[in-house]
Amino acid sequence: DPVFMAKRGSAKDHFHEVDLPYMLLRLRQGIGRLIRTSSDTGIVSILYEEASGSHQLRPYIESVMPEGILLEELIL
Repeated sequence: DPVFMAKRGSAKDHFHEVDLPYMLLRLRQGIGRLIRTSSDTGIVSILYEEASGSHQLRPYIESVMPEGILLEELIL
């Protein structure tokens, strides 16, 4: 996407200014499509290698989760 790449190119901190907000928006949209009513259920799997990166993603992910969502961390 040329617009996305242009935003990344002009950002001082492309992770916090462009990548992270885009990721959180897509996560919210995906959860919203999975769970539409209070009786709906589903599983959202997020795969990432936080230990190898400099960014701590869990607080950001928790901030967009609906109430009552249980987060489980699986380390393989």
